[in-house]
Amino acid sequence: MSWQAYVDSNLIGSGQITQAGIYGVQGGQWAASANFNVTAAELQTINQGFSDPAVLQANGLRVNGVKYLFLRSDDRSIYGKKGNDGVVIVKTTQAVLIGLYDDKVTPGNATKVVEGLADYLISVNYFVHNIMSVLFEWDIDYTTMAVENVKVLIMGAGYGTRLQRDLLADKTGKYRHLVGVPKALLPLGAQDALITHWLHLLAKNGIPASSVHVITNAACYDAFVEWAKRNNVPEDNIASDGTTSNETRLGAVPDILEGVKRFNLNGDHVLVIGGDTLFLHDFDLAAFLTDFRQKERACLVTTYEVPNETVHKVGIMEINKEGTVTGFVEKPQPTETSSRLACPCFYLFHQQSLNLLQDFLNDCHARNAGLQDYDATGKFLAYLWPRFPIQTHTISGRIDVGGLESYVDAIQYFERQQ
Repeated sequence: MSWQAYVDSNLIGSGQITQAGIYGVQGGQWAASANFNVTAAELQTINQGFSDPAVLQANGLRVNGVKYLFLRSDDRSIYGKKGNDGVVIVKTTQAVLIGLYDDKVTPGNATKVVEGLADYLISVNYFVHNIMSVLFEWDIDYTTMAVENVKVLIMGAGYGTRLQRDLLADKTGKYRHLVGVPKALLPLGAQDALITHWLHLLAKNGIPASSVHVITNAACYDAFVEWAKRNNVPEDNIASDGTTSNETRLGAVPDILEGVKRFNLNGDHVLVIGGDTLFLHDFDLAAFLTDFRQKERACLVTTYEVPNETVHKVGIMEINKEGTVTGFVEKPQPTETSSRLACPCFYLFHQQSLNLLQDFLNDCHARNAGLQDYDATGKFLAYLWPRFPIQTHTISGRIDVGGLESYVDAIQYFERQQ
């Protein structure tokens, strides 16, 4: 089961809980019912309350913007009341479960539901760490558990000059309110921003918001911080590369290295996601993560087939019959390669490959290479594959927001999926 299924079926579906959410012990929302939003500040106070009840005694217990009378707590559970309504909060080894109940439910029944799910998750976690094979026998989806040693770096330092030109030139005025909005923060479908789709998908597959980081520029930094506040991403997980214009941009590969250094990700596998990229609805992140775990010391990238007329617009990956990368060409002419496998910016870099980011940039500087040689992430893949194994994972396609036309196409795609 996914984290969302636990909320929908085990908590809300019990009939004893009216609203609920599951959050990481280290922060970040993993799943929640409709209109239930525990802020980062509320979650921080809750976590402190497990070990220090005085925090809740002094300030009360706030959940989803509502202040509850603090009743009692221990190192596992916290209880609160507001009139005949109440809240039950239980901590497991990795998660914090929060359930609200109303005056139609007895506190004991609500407590039994939340505590019961917590007990189950704790028992499952023991199996995750000690007897992985049992999960397959019992058909338990272990990919929904927290993914250890994988951190996410979202690329949001570009300036989206083409989109901004299109917005300013749009005679309908329909999208004029989006002038100045970074591509990664464009509203899309039911979400407040394009990258919020990734945030929710990651959470459903065991990667909490606390493991998601964004590298942006100085001009867009405040906008990304506001997004982080809305979505329970720690503000410290947003960093600026210091640039203020497209002309002074660092380039994509230097920004990846900047993010790895700023967020101290050298000890983790790092999933790099382009801020303007989404995959189609059939993308299976759990399968992708499983594929990575099954590879031996290799990076993992995604590929999908493109027609001849698109080859010169994208990075093309060349692979052997085992799916191992044997070449990479950035925006080639169709006659330059027989491959038609595009490789979007969605790369899971093995921890041991990260030191090659600095080696690549050192090589560029030694050759007096220009910005064009390290501004495209594919340039690093071309340097990486002869030095570190790269495996491929096939997807059906992607949504790439470049200009206004492609953004409108993305809007229409999400409308069709509803």
